[in-house]
Formats: sequence, C-alpha cells, structure tokens
Amino acid sequence: MKKKLKFLSIFTILVIISFTIMPAVLAKPRKTFLTDYLIVNQVKNKGFSNSIKENDSISLEATAYALEVLKHYDLYEEPGWFGEIEANVNVSIMEDDLLDELDDELGENVINLYDVYFLLKSLSLLNATISSGVEEEIEDFLSRIENTSGGFSTNNITQEESIVSTYYALRIFSLLDIDIDNKNAHFNWILSCRNEDDGFGGAPGLSSNIFSTYCAVMSIEALDSLDDLGGKKDISKYLEDFYVDNEGNQDNYGGFLSDENSKTALLSSTYYCVKAIRLLDEHELDNQTIIDWVLARQNFRDGGFAENTQGTEQKISSLITSYYAFQTLQELDPNLTFLEEEVWMVEFNWIILIIVLSVLGGLIAVAVIIWRRRRI
Repeated sequence: MKKKLKFLSIFTILVIISFTIMPAVLAKPRKTFLTDYLIVNQVKNKGFSNSIKENDSISLEATAYALEVLKHYDLYEEPGWFGEIEANVNVSIMEDDLLDELDDELGENVINLYDVYFLLKSLSLLNATISSGVEEEIEDFLSRIENTSGGFSTNNITQEESIVSTYYALRIFSLLDIDIDNKNAHFNWILSCRNEDDGFGGAPGLSSNIFSTYCAVMSIEALDSLDDLGGKKDISKYLEDFYVDNEGNQDNYGGFLSDENSKTALLSSTYYCVKAIRLLDEHELDNQTIIDWVLARQNFRDGGFAENTQGTEQKISSLITSYYAFQTLQELDPNLTFLEEEVWMVEFNWIILIIVLSVLGGLIAVAVIIWRRRRI
C-alpha cells in the first residue's frame, strides 16, 4: 500500500510539474505574437495580405506596414533551430516584384497616388534602388497632380485636391528626398480646409473629421510649417474631445471614438488622434490608460490586433489594424517595453498538444521505471 501511495505521489508531482512548466516554456512576448501574425500573412514572398482570411490577396498598404514592423525588430531574417538562417522575407524576390508593380502602375493611363506611395514605402524599407528613370516618371506624375495654388489630387486624371491626397503626395517627396516647391501655397490651401470647430475637412467647405485633421497636421509638419500654425491647442482640443475618459465604459475607456456619432473607439482613430495631439501640444496624454486599452485589443487567437467592433463576440484581427496598434504604442512608449511582456495564455494547438503528451508520457515512463526498481 505504501509503495502504491509513493508511486501515486510521484506521478501526481510529475503531472503537476509538466502542466505548470509547459505554459511557461511556451509563453511568448506580445511582440512575438504580433510578428508571427505578420509573417503568417505573407503571400508567396511577394507581399502581405491584410488578414488571414484574405491570405491569397496582396494589399500594398498591408505590405508596407508589415515590412516596417518586421524591419523594426530586424526580422527579415532570423536564426533557425539548428543555426541556419531562415528568411521571413525573401528580400530579392519581393523587391523585384514590387519594382515590376511600380513600373506597371506608372504605365497606367490612370495612376493611383496611394499605390505609388505604398510601393515606394515598401521598396524604401527593403533598401531597394529606384532608377533615375523611374524617379523622373514619379516626379512628372507629382507635377501633374499638383495644383500650383495648393493641394494635390488623387490621380493624374481628376483635378480634385484633397487633404488626404496632399498628405500622401508630400510623403512621396520625402521618400524620394525631393524638394517641395510652392510650400506656402500648399500651407495656405491646407489652412483653407480648417473649420470653425478647429478640425479639418477633406477639402475646403467639407465637414471636419479625425482622419482629415490628422492628414492636415502631418502635411503641415512635412512642409516644416508647424511653427507657423496658429491655434494648435484648439486643434488638439478638437481631437481630444473624441477621447473616452469614462471608466464605466470598459470597452472604450482609453481609446478615441472614430467620429461624433460613434459609440466605439477604434485603433485607427486612436492612432490618428494620439499622433496629431503629440505633434500639436506638448502636454501629456493619459498614456498608461491609452496603452492599456490598446494592449487589450491584442487577439491571442492569431497574435494580431482587432478593432473593438460592436456586435461580434469573436474579433477579427487585421494587419493594418495591428500596425495602428504598434504605432500608437511606439508613440507613447518609444522603447515598446509593453510589447516585451510575456503572455502566459498560450493558444492551444496540435503541436503544443503533441509536445505536452510526449513530455507527460516520458514522465510516466520514468515514474514506472522508478517504481519497478523499488519493487526489485
């Protein structure tokens, strides 16, 4: 009876040890969950999809964002289990594919500004060399969408300037390190989009919204004119009014609503507001509360971040949303220490199941051998 009791005690201890140690061994930092999610969304080394559900469709925006985060963590390549180098991003294949896509885009009758921007951003992150001929084509395209009186349009056919297209055009100037002409005209045109509520509309006469206000502030920064912008605190106040400071509203407390009529805080609107407010006003935001709200949006089913949409119990992560979360956290915590946090809640899958059962089987075998030797 005593031998059986000893065996049972040993077996119980081994089981307890296996199930307490295994989660610790398998736990990962938040950043690893995130970067693993990005890598899973890669499509044939040519780009990235916005979500696992769209993993056969490349998004130029998602590709640029994924490359930026992976480059931040130096994860284009990493050591494998046996010391060999594993390529998370096949730089040469992706670079060639994106260069071809840029050539194709510039050869279209209607050239899309946003596609050109995200292609150039991705190529810059891959340290690709843009030929002088391609640069000249892009400069020619920019001259065709520019209104010398201020503002840029979305493509080379329509002449409807907007704050959003102006922002992306100015970002292309920065990527190619090209001097911006007519700075004063663009600055004054952006100011003409400002409304009485101190937000900015997408164009003169249009109602204010968060994204247009963000693009306006970022465009003025690109023009090196933030110091000339009057009423910065008023613009900041316009954005701060979207902040949810009601602790009783747990789903949204710490985030920023997407518009005046919305009841849901989004990662996208939170990033736009945080970035613009920090550029406009040096006073401190409630950083920790915002950080906590963003971290609560991480979806450990796949490792990405999901918007806090209403009406769905299972949140769906997207790469673009995950990028907004990453950028917000970096804005408030440049060292991204909160993404270093070990997460002990590990998603259970077949690999983990096999590992746990193998370890448990080995421990049982050891216990049986010890018990039999004691009997001898």
